[in-house]
Amino acid sequence: MSSSLRLRYGASASTQATNESSESLHAPSALAHVHSLPNRLKQQAVTAAQWLGRFLLCCYEWSVRSVSLEELLTRSVVLADTVVPYVGVVAVWTLMRIVWEGGIPSASYWLTRIVYLRSLAFIYAVAFLVALRQNKQLIGDRGLLPARFHLDKLIRIYGGDTWRAFMDHPTLFLFVRDKTHINRWLDGTAFMGLCLSCVVLWYGGANLCVLFAMWLMYHAIVGVGQRWYQFGWESQLLECGFLAFFFVPVFSLGFDPLPKYTPPAWTAVWGYRWLMFRIMLGAGLIKIRGDKCWVKLTTMCYHYQTQPVPNPFSYFMHHSPLWFHKFETIVNHVVELLAPFLLMIPVQLPRTLGAIVQIVFQATLILSGNLSFLNWLTIIPSIWGFDDVTSACLALELASFHHTRDLSVLALFFSSRAASRPSVSVLDVLMVVVRWGKELAGLCLFGYLSVPVVRNLQAKRQIMNTSFTSLRLVNTYGAFGSITKKRYEVVVQGSRLDRPSDDEEDWIDYEFKGDVYRTPPWISPYHYRLDWLMWFAGFGQPERHPWLIHLIARLLVNDAEISTLLRHNPFLNGAPPKWVRAELYHYQYASPDSVAAHNGQWWVRSRLAQYTYIPAVSLHSQWIQQVMRERGWDECSPVWQSVTVPSHHHTHHGHHGSGMGGMGRMIAGDDEDEDEEEESEEMSEELSEEYDDHEHTTAGGRVLLQQGMPPG
Repeated sequence: MSSSLRLRYGASASTQATNESSESLHAPSALAHVHSLPNRLKQQAVTAAQWLGRFLLCCYEWSVRSVSLEELLTRSVVLADTVVPYVGVVAVWTLMRIVWEGGIPSASYWLTRIVYLRSLAFIYAVAFLVALRQNKQLIGDRGLLPARFHLDKLIRIYGGDTWRAFMDHPTLFLFVRDKTHINRWLDGTAFMGLCLSCVVLWYGGANLCVLFAMWLMYHAIVGVGQRWYQFGWESQLLECGFLAFFFVPVFSLGFDPLPKYTPPAWTAVWGYRWLMFRIMLGAGLIKIRGDKCWVKLTTMCYHYQTQPVPNPFSYFMHHSPLWFHKFETIVNHVVELLAPFLLMIPVQLPRTLGAIVQIVFQATLILSGNLSFLNWLTIIPSIWGFDDVTSACLALELASFHHTRDLSVLALFFSSRAASRPSVSVLDVLMVVVRWGKELAGLCLFGYLSVPVVRNLQAKRQIMNTSFTSLRLVNTYGAFGSITKKRYEVVVQGSRLDRPSDDEEDWIDYEFKGDVYRTPPWISPYHYRLDWLMWFAGFGQPERHPWLIHLIARLLVNDAEISTLLRHNPFLNGAPPKWVRAELYHYQYASPDSVAAHNGQWWVRSRLAQYTYIPAVSLHSQWIQQVMRERGWDECSPVWQSVTVPSHHHTHHGHHGSGMGGMGRMIAGDDEDEDEEEESEEMSEELSEEYDDHEHTTAGGRVLLQQGMPPG
């Protein structure tokens, strides 16, 4: 809680609380013994913090190979022995006190709303920051999949009717007149969204206009994001943002975190619990109905190695014993199939327990891999499992170590403010009527849109990560209907030699966000969109990823803008490569006792020499020139505009691998020969699906990654 909020409301809270009846002051009674924690627990918390710092330092030292693995494991055991008893005692202490005191007869959610709005604003800020830093390279004027081509095709399909196109594919960029210079609109939208998110994050309050603007701007970006934005968490963020409309004032000026006569709406409170229930249950059901490894409890033997972007802990989790992997899978089933029902029970204690379980579960997933802001976003609906008293109790367990009573005063103020009955004016009555009308409309809307979602949960052929409306208001979620057992990576390589051989010595790798010697990065909640699609490219044919051809073409001319998406372009500061190719490699974690691990390698890899993903091409290869011109991508690079098509093929000899497989015909082929009806149907399918090769993808649905990641 910010100091300005404490100064602003602290005194008034104490004064107002003094004049309230004993019933309205019942909320702080659950906090009466907060500062009576035994000194032994406080000392244990200090010791745990010290050991945590030493452990993190040891992890860093081990990553640079200055300490041994045995020392790291020793410190891990000591840390566990120190922290676990303390956390367990505090959790039991808090829950017993809540049960003993009985809570309050009418729960309030003023404090919960502040926590939630700041959490939502943080996720929005990360999402807009990712868009601001990457959209120009991905969907900008010179992007890999330019948004202007996507928008022009939509308008052409709908016969020039922009409004009809907007209703089916809502994005404000449809109304931009000069679509050839869309970068400024992309940057402006992302920057405005980032600024509004930071303001809400700072104040902890907002009104309907602010939240609607943030939601509309992110919807506009997702609407033109194409493959780069077809992840399940995009729809989930939009649904979370939409639900927030119902617990903020409509006409309020400023960013007051405690708006007058606007307590959090029960429609939104239960809407978020319903959202969390659908996310987790959908993820659990798709696993039981999908890959047999979930039933055999062997999933975690593969997950940490095959996930999109592992972090340092993923390496250690992968090398855990088999019994521990089976235990993790069992915990995953319990959390996803049983624990969600706790959130729907109209009693505070089980809801609190259910929220704690889900938050701890998602925090574990954050520690076990870089999954964008996916798990961060899934935490925030669980916040509505806590009312003000519970939130204050949990927070004060930490604040009590510093003898801070500010949260106690605030919790008292929230309950007294909710229970107070000041004089009422005509404007106040109008605001209450509007608020109740908004809640009633939201209840009817959520009930209607939830019907197909419930049917989908009951269906044997469950569809996951799908929106039944173009606005993505109530969606289905799920993940990992099938699990990949091996990790295949597409590695892009270049060469300055005139006639390079097939040997790896003649080629240099373009580095993305990691290599076999580099320590796996800590990225979450940030999201490298190109890296994720490069990971997905390893599970299918190159024909399914035409953007990869555009990437190779831009690397052939040393495009500086596209190079910002890479960790390292080895040719950027010199002459461009004469040849670029894409090879498929099989990646595995280096065994801790292997020579590779002692040499500093995290991964060992082997090239699939019998399968050339994309054969070596040069600037003068006819088929790639044809692709660039047919797709209009040559307009994205002045160098490609000046290249002339030779009269004969100039594809490098010796590289006519199986990866070519009709690629030129597929990628260069346009939809001009099809009639408008077929083109419209194809466009709708293209905008509503990702990949359908279920046996090759980790998620196995329209969107490739969503909630329900196995526990870390």
